[in-house]
Amino acid sequence: MTKKRLSVLILSVWLVSVLAAFWWLELRHISKMEPSLLNQHGVEREVADLIKAAGSGATDSGLPVVVHFIDPGCDCSDDTYAHLEQLTTASLSKVSAKLPEHTNLLYTPDNAGLPETLKHMKRITLNQVPEVTPVVGVWKSDGSLVYLGAYSTGPSCGSGADLLREALLNAAGESLPLLDWPIQVSCHCRWRT
Repeated sequence: MTKKRLSVLILSVWLVSVLAAFWWLELRHISKMEPSLLNQHGVEREVADLIKAAGSGATDSGLPVVVHFIDPGCDCSDDTYAHLEQLTTASLSKVSAKLPEHTNLLYTPDNAGLPETLKHMKRITLNQVPEVTPVVGVWKSDGSLVYLGAYSTGPSCGSGADLLREALLNAAGESLPLLDWPIQVSCHCRWRT
């Protein structure tokens, strides 16, 4: 083998290795979110029962209830944190006035690694949860599910259509058409065991 061919071979192997490493580190969690991964019927039923049993707070005032399913150990959660920070600081017109703190509920294995935006949310315990994270669910005050799926379209949270905001507006009474869910492609991980 000539020196030139050896150099080309080494360069090719290096380039393929770098691309494979990039793919594994950056794109391994981006995939199709199958409906079965959301465990929709189990989650929908259990959270609806929780909302109805509460009897006060969100249910009496007609406010939507948002449940965040987040595992701080998932690499996809970092973009979700930034997205939630934008939502809490940005004006969401009439929805921001209708969404006091007690309408946000959080399901997470632990608080370690969570930003302050999420640490103050009321943590809940559920037996039925989506198989992947991060996922958000929006319920009307009567316990009917409006949306369960990714926070937004695209490979990272906040990079496409803001599905959480659209679902909140819909749950608050604005008749906005929601995109078909679950989203075909998103960044998500399996829960840590």
